[in-house]
Amino acid sequence: MITIEKLKVYEKYSGDEDRLARIALKTERELFDKNSDWFEIMNFKQDITIISQNLTSEQYRKSSIERMKKLCDNEAFEMLTKSFLS
Repeated sequence: MITIEKLKVYEKYSGDEDRLARIALKTERELFDKNSDWFEIMNFKQDITIISQNLTSEQYRKSSIERMKKLCDNEAFEMLTKSFLS
């Protein structure tokens, strides 16, 4: 489950997984151990960019938003989508 805490760590390291591995606190690295949340956040960020620029079909937009709802808690979903769902 993607949470606000995970989003903040992702932003702290500017989406650079190598930086996370090299210099992150143990507790930050543990957030992403044994799951694909880092990869999912990276994909969501890319989807948000292309959706915000109206470069996607309506079907792609809907499926992306549904995937975000499925993999994020409510707070994280709101944080990710506030730029284009308001």
